[in-house]
Amino acid sequence: MSASLLEKAPILRTLRPDRRDWYVIAICGALSLGAGIGLYLNSRSHGPGSGERVGTLIVRRNIAQRKYGSQAIWEALEDEVPIYNNDSIRTGDYSLAEIVLNDQTRIKVDENTMIVVSVGDRTNINFAYGSLQADRGAAGGGEVTIQSANQTVSVGSSDVQLARRDDQQALDVTVRSGQATVASADGQAQSLGAGQRATVSQGGAIEVRPIPFQLQNPPAGASFFVNEGGASLRFEWQGVSGEATLEVSQRRNFLRPDLRLSSSAGNAAASLGAGNYYWRIAARNVQNGQLEYSEVRRFSVLRNAPVRLQAPAAGRVFQYSAEAPFVNFAWSANDQAQEYVLEIAHDASFTNLVRSKNSPLTGLSLPVSAGDYYWRVRSLGRDEASNTSSAAQSFRVLRSERAPPPQPAQPTEGRNIPQAVASRGIVFTWRQSAELRETTLQISRSESFADLAASAAVHGSFTRLSQPLPPGAYFWRLRGRDAGGLETEFSSVARFAISAGGALRTQLPAEGAELSLDEIRADGCLFQWQRTEGGGRYVLRLSRSRDMRAPREESVSGASLRLNDLGEGQWYYQVALTDADEEILRSEVVAFRITDVPAAPEILAPAPDQNVNLADRDGLHLRWTAVRNATYYDVTLTQLGRRPRPALRTRVNGLEFQAPPSPELLSGDYSLSVRACRTAARNACSAEAVRRFQLSAPEELPPPEFISPPTQYVVPE
Repeated sequence: MSASLLEKAPILRTLRPDRRDWYVIAICGALSLGAGIGLYLNSRSHGPGSGERVGTLIVRRNIAQRKYGSQAIWEALEDEVPIYNNDSIRTGDYSLAEIVLNDQTRIKVDENTMIVVSVGDRTNINFAYGSLQADRGAAGGGEVTIQSANQTVSVGSSDVQLARRDDQQALDVTVRSGQATVASADGQAQSLGAGQRATVSQGGAIEVRPIPFQLQNPPAGASFFVNEGGASLRFEWQGVSGEATLEVSQRRNFLRPDLRLSSSAGNAAASLGAGNYYWRIAARNVQNGQLEYSEVRRFSVLRNAPVRLQAPAAGRVFQYSAEAPFVNFAWSANDQAQEYVLEIAHDASFTNLVRSKNSPLTGLSLPVSAGDYYWRVRSLGRDEASNTSSAAQSFRVLRSERAPPPQPAQPTEGRNIPQAVASRGIVFTWRQSAELRETTLQISRSESFADLAASAAVHGSFTRLSQPLPPGAYFWRLRGRDAGGLETEFSSVARFAISAGGALRTQLPAEGAELSLDEIRADGCLFQWQRTEGGGRYVLRLSRSRDMRAPREESVSGASLRLNDLGEGQWYYQVALTDADEEILRSEVVAFRITDVPAAPEILAPAPDQNVNLADRDGLHLRWTAVRNATYYDVTLTQLGRRPRPALRTRVNGLEFQAPPSPELLSGDYSLSVRACRTAARNACSAEAVRRFQLSAPEELPPPEFISPPTQYVVPE
């Protein structure tokens, strides 16, 4: 804009900033920059008053959360991180963490536990709820004080377990080794030695008693590694006269034991899948006849399968003419690995090692010269027992006078492209060596390429062919040229077809599908269709009538859409591909129905075709998944055979049912069906979830055992 125009247009002239305006702009910019830097530094710091680093938090399972002493926001942690003075740590369901303080005190934090770590003249742990283990065996210095409500536990060179009961009143303290002192708010104090347990009530009473039974194997905190399937474990204990019951659970409160076995031999064997477990034994005290429990120990069964080699594929051949190619190595992850070691050798026994490279990631790219090679990946865990090594795979790198030809990628082999899409241009892509400077694309109606339907010279590895092609079958191939003008051989030949007409193919919901209104309100209704070549935008049309009158339209760029505002009743939908508001393709109209009926549950136990032996169990344990808004579950157990016989029919309010041994449960094949039901004006139940399994019942049921009262009286008639 010229100065004369500004003189004639005072309104426009006022928009040109003068010197004072520049001062204001500079000051505002400086303030914004300062505020941004302050916010960044605040987000990166651990907050004023948090103090120095006092230890390290190691997340063993799922996630733990940490809150700095000067902040109110919890952050999720999934690895090994430093912790600072006055940090709060908490864990959720099925989580497990360990804190290693600077003095080597190890604090193992179980699930659903919260503590605050304070280190000054002495170490203090504020134990809010849950359960933990404090191991001071390798630590030096003074005692550690664990404060829980108005109760205090002082720990020296000891191994101590603490648990706050579900009622959040009493504190349980178990000393596994060393000594500890327990004190209540009213001044009472008791010293505990190894093998003793104390219960401190909210009122201040301290009850000290010996641990009646001693657990031996597996030791506390033990880890067992399995490749696949389960781990065969042996449990051993001492101090029990007579029969003891072994309980194993993934929850410390043992409300739902995964395993319950009885044994009078002081040991028991079991197979357990991957997971973190707690175990204890229960037995009658021979002196007073009361049922008592041992301490609780934790152990882990960890999946530790060797990684799977993904790329390069076995037997892959790489070619080059001038510079050695970079080979991309990729493999699957291992949950126990802290680091991976990629090894490349000329022999399958890896005695002639060519390259060894450490990486924290699941992939590396390395230049490899001509030769025949084997490669494998070793996983390095926290200890030697968790280290694994993959199988070896071979590949070859060849050097030739000419660079390798490009390789076709898209359209994929045999792809059928609707003519309406092809008329907008077909995108061709290929893989090629970095040595190539130009690639020639050839398209023909014959596999011999005697006559070309189209041809193009391209600098790169893709092109869009705008030349229209009539419907029919086509072949395409590629030929590259390097910087010196030397041409490659022709690539392999790929095929595609152009079809007259055509339609989009829908995938979800399928024709005639019935969907649950509860699930749609919670998770949405997923619409999905097959993506077409060439891109464009898709329009999803929804209507209550098959002729798609007054449709609701949603425009998306991808091949799926999720909606959660659809009501009950009959629905119809159709998908169209558009470009610049022009419809290119459309799908058939698909009908589906949304019903106000619960979704079907998923049966968890028994497993499919499992053989359940009632002789080893307290009964038949049935479990299933929860269904939103279900009031109860209709459970039916049927013995199969020539004449199926109903063995059980019941309504259950929860997610499991324990069917005790009875004359109705005979050996044979069974079918379990579970329906989720909701009580409304009418009873609406889901479709049946069905599971078949086998049952082995003892020939004779044990006689009933009187539990209460201890003395029985027989009254004559």
